[in-house]
Amino acid sequence: MYHYLLLYLLFTFLCLNLWNLNLDIMVKSSHQVNLLTFTHPEPVKLFGFKTIKLNGASPLRKGEYPKELWEAHRKELQETGCLYTDFESTQNCKYTAEVDLTQSLHFAKHYYNYQIYSYFKNVADLVFPNFVRQTEIWFQDQQQSTDEYRQYNKFTLTVQLALITNQPELVVAYNGTSRVLNRNVLELVSDNVDTRCFNWMVYRGELIRYEDLPADANNWLSEIYPVLNSDLADALHWPPSKPQRNGKKYRFYFEQIDQLLKNILNREDFRALIPHSGVWYTVKEEDVRITSNGSNLLKFGTGYETDPYEGLKKFKPCIPVPPGHYKFFFICHESDQETANTFHKYSQRRLGFINFSEFLSLPVTYDKDKHVIFRDLENPLPEIKEKLENTEFDPGIKWLAIYISPYNKYDPDPVKRNLYYQVKHVLLKYRVTSQVIFNKNILDESFKFSVANIAIAVLAKLGGIPWRLDREISSELIVGIGAFKTKKYNIRYLGSTFCFANDGTFQRFDSFPAEDLLSLAGSIREAVINYRNTNREAERLVIHFYKRMSNKEIAPIIRQLRSLQLDIPVVIVSVNKNESEDLILFDTDYENKMPLSGTYLAIGRDSYILCNNCRYPFVADETDDELTLEAKKSELKKRLKSYPLPVKVHLQSTDETILEDPEKVKELIDQVYQFSRMYWESVSQQNLPVTVKYPAMIAEMFPHLPGNDLWDFGKTNLWIL
Repeated sequence: MYHYLLLYLLFTFLCLNLWNLNLDIMVKSSHQVNLLTFTHPEPVKLFGFKTIKLNGASPLRKGEYPKELWEAHRKELQETGCLYTDFESTQNCKYTAEVDLTQSLHFAKHYYNYQIYSYFKNVADLVFPNFVRQTEIWFQDQQQSTDEYRQYNKFTLTVQLALITNQPELVVAYNGTSRVLNRNVLELVSDNVDTRCFNWMVYRGELIRYEDLPADANNWLSEIYPVLNSDLADALHWPPSKPQRNGKKYRFYFEQIDQLLKNILNREDFRALIPHSGVWYTVKEEDVRITSNGSNLLKFGTGYETDPYEGLKKFKPCIPVPPGHYKFFFICHESDQETANTFHKYSQRRLGFINFSEFLSLPVTYDKDKHVIFRDLENPLPEIKEKLENTEFDPGIKWLAIYISPYNKYDPDPVKRNLYYQVKHVLLKYRVTSQVIFNKNILDESFKFSVANIAIAVLAKLGGIPWRLDREISSELIVGIGAFKTKKYNIRYLGSTFCFANDGTFQRFDSFPAEDLLSLAGSIREAVINYRNTNREAERLVIHFYKRMSNKEIAPIIRQLRSLQLDIPVVIVSVNKNESEDLILFDTDYENKMPLSGTYLAIGRDSYILCNNCRYPFVADETDDELTLEAKKSELKKRLKSYPLPVKVHLQSTDETILEDPEKVKELIDQVYQFSRMYWESVSQQNLPVTVKYPAMIAEMFPHLPGNDLWDFGKTNLWIL
């Protein structure tokens, strides 16, 4: 009997474990995020606090004071603006406290960031000294370094407490690369390089802004090395760095952080400081969400597609250019006349794959009498202006100038780069939109693959709609705000765009300095008035903003709406590029690590990461044979040309019930996802919605325009593409 009981208990034990094993298999997720959970090595620890800053001490604001310190010295601390701690010693400290790190969360983050910073001071090649929020570490890439500069891979380590899990979390992000010159400040100023070109500097193993260098640093100019930036590159006559092709960006990002984990973060000495899990956090399957079915579908003239190029080829533009007359003319140097003729051949499919008239449903001809041929290669603007002033443009014709530029946007001479903006601006005065093409690109063998992108931009500039969102129209006004900061003048400009429908069609653009919040609020007020003239029932105002909106920025907008006696919810959707310093979602079952398009994950209160790409699920038809299946899989793989990282979405609303309703939240995320498919400068998928992308393009151009004048034509035309 005893033996039977033992056998029964053993059988039960095995069954339970097998059931648990199967349960683990059932809930196994292939989605991971770039964070490591960890435990508090010492949940309670004694700390000392001073009222005077000494070397090595870190400042604490009142919001970072530990709870235990407040409880013991509340009356005294009310009058204390700042405290200082080195997180180690308690000697000669005015206050000491046994701090429970599981309760004093702001202080705990500060403490752990300090621990990480202190560790990497002796491990990384360079460290960024501001460890209050995060720690940035740089490691030299020997293979990519040259005699002129040292190239570094950059990482950010950020501590957050129980935002995704119920434990402390260490977010490990890859920040790309930077270059540090091998020439020091003493050598550069000896060659008369303006010190105003300096920004970040490397000094004795730390990264410090030039203005923040220690008082005695000028005694050691030969030990200070500048980090390369655009102004410094111009001063040295180096061409600007070309943006890297997206390529297998997702997989590369994952490999970089995974290598850091294996080589350094999993060392025993680091895990003694931060006792982390040793593996990336696996997201529960039920927490991974997906945008609405069909939200990636685009409407064309006679059908629907997810791929812009295939849709145009099969089904024609959603809305062709209005009936009328359309003419092109060239602006080029006299030596580029044959290059212009080559482009003409491309546009008529005598070369390449696309006939503009057929592909775009655009009855276009070239007007030879309007061609502007200039002789002065160094300064063509006076000749171009003179020719345009003496040209009569028939207002009954829509004109497009094709400017064959002798200089590209990466030319080392900023004056030559600026010609791009000046020529486009001059043409706007005559209500002529433009398409700029670098002359050498046209002669490149690969140019035939770029013609489709040019064709789509041309169609949009002339008033056609290549494709739009396939969605039910609702009564809401969508305002997009993007920004661009000029490095030369350190001024941020805002661009705005207004959509009077949620199908992605645009009405107006504008731009102004970022600090001019009254102009921003006034432009939104004007848009609301115009919207109400055609749509009496406005359900809500949705603002897509390039960052999280502050109360200072929201307040003028609310005042303007109240002045209109308009009591509707205002929803602010901030959309940021999730390139660095933040969470990235990975699909470890997929070779290139990128999750399916439309996948999103909550990463804190009202914050989400949205995977915005063109990796779509493969759906097989019952009638498909093996050959057909392989052909379809091959076609899907061929369309996947880029691997953009996710965007970060944060929601705010004057009506809290909107944020508490999962369906309304999903609707707002769907909207961000869908507006990213309205980019008409290329057939390639973008990860930012055009409601933020287009205004940022406007803001980037704005400071280059004489008098910061867009002209009225420039506010209603997609000349920025």
